[in-house]
This record gives sequence, C-alpha cells and structure tokens, in this order.
Amino acid sequence: MNLFYCSLLLFSILLFAAGIGTLLFCRDERFLPVLEKIPRAKKTGAVLSAIVIFWCIPNLRPILDPGSFLQSLLIPLAVVAIVLSVIYLDYLFARAFAGFLILLAHYFLKEAHGADLFPWTALLAVLLMIMGIAGIFVSAKPYYLRDFFRFLCRNKVVRYSSAGYFFLTGFAALLVIIQLSLS
Repeated sequence: MNLFYCSLLLFSILLFAAGIGTLLFCRDERFLPVLEKIPRAKKTGAVLSAIVIFWCIPNLRPILDPGSFLQSLLIPLAVVAIVLSVIYLDYLFARAFAGFLILLAHYFLKEAHGADLFPWTALLAVLLMIMGIAGIFVSAKPYYLRDFFRFLCRNKVVRYSSAGYFFLTGFAALLVIIQLSLS
C-alpha cells in the first residue's frame, strides 16, 4: 500500500464521518453556537495552518531554481508565515481549512490522474474540483464557512445535499481504492 492508497482510505472514512455528523449535529440550531465558533478558532487554526504551510513547501520547490538561496529559506519563511498568521489573521481556522481543501483536492487529483483509473477517477475528479472551488471561496471570504454552518442548520435541503455530497465523494474514493487494489 502506498501513501495515495492510505490517504484516500482515510479521506473516505472522514467524509463518511462528516456526512453522518452533518445529519446528526445540524438537525436544528442547538449546535449552532458551537459551530459558529469553529471558523475563528485560534489553536486548531494555528495547528492546521502550520500543516498547510509546511505542505506547501514541496509544491514551491520546483518553482524555484535548484541553486537559489530561497531554497534554504523556505522553512524559516514558513515558520515566520505561521507566526504572523497566528498573530494577525482573523478566521484563522477557516483560512487554514480552505487552504487544506485546496491542497487536498490538488493532491488527490494529481495522484488519481497518475493512477489512470477510469471511470471512477472521473467522478472523483469532479467532486474534488467542487471541494477545491469551495476552498477557494472560503479562502477569499472566510466568514462564508460560518455562514455555511448557519445555512446548514437552518435549511433541510442544504443539510441533506451536503451530507449527500460527503457520502458520494467518500463512496467515489472507496471505488477508486477498490479499483486500485484490483489493478
């Protein structure tokens, strides 16, 4: 088993958990005060932003010249970026989560394309593009995550369609895993 296989399996498990959590915790507005605090969470946002910023370093290395002095400055610059983001950014968790969605969609699209597993990778690619676009929207306006939680708790159609998206994406990821194990 390689990293792509294991991460896709973990991703599908988390998506099924997100679908179940959406159906259980967003039935009414009881959990809304807790959900509204998530986008502004500093501690979890700091941890997630550190993960995201360090995940960006391998994506930056090919852009820079191999002998460039900036190659040696990437890790110190990442640490400075983490410290500055924790100090100055509002909605830190929402911003870090948006970056995580974008990087996750990029990783799975890149790896699934290399695996060349048609037709389920096509379905997974469309669903991952939706996830990446959602990450772009949240990174542009981080309060959209808070508004999404509000809309999720107040609108039954949004709640069921979001849970359906989570289940469908998790199922598509499982189908790609099955196809990977058979090939």
